[in-house]
Amino acid sequence: MFMSSCVKESTEQQEAFTYLPMDTLLIGDWEAIEIELEYSTVNNIPDSNLLVDMLADTAFKAAHKITYNSNDTYSLLFDGSDESLMGIWNVVGDTALVRMEDNAIYEYSIIRESEDVVFLQSIEDLDGDQEADDEYRARYKKIK
Repeated sequence: MFMSSCVKESTEQQEAFTYLPMDTLLIGDWEAIEIELEYSTVNNIPDSNLLVDMLADTAFKAAHKITYNSNDTYSLLFDGSDESLMGIWNVVGDTALVRMEDNAIYEYSIIRESEDVVFLQSIEDLDGDQEADDEYRARYKKIK
């Protein structure tokens, strides 16, 4: 009887976590485990593309840690430096994450892959060619 109670409690805890709203789940510290940029055109050449692994390519500066605070603020910490960016965040529904910093607004579709991993994706103008035709993909693991 006692073991049955423990199993039930563990299952209830698991279900409670699974059903946490995304805005509650995000609060805390997250570490990038994958960041990819896929440019649909390179130097404005049609049908050319470039895939960049931002964690492996040191030519790019990627935010490797992000902290979402309960007061709707966040901070991005860049790998190998003390440089960080601050902003405001919000979850729309349970599938869109909006982050605002300085004069930029970023909107990502967000998918919960597991208890502690989320996947972000967006289509943006990453190469500055005035077309939102480049893809940003990232996975973050909750570390605290």
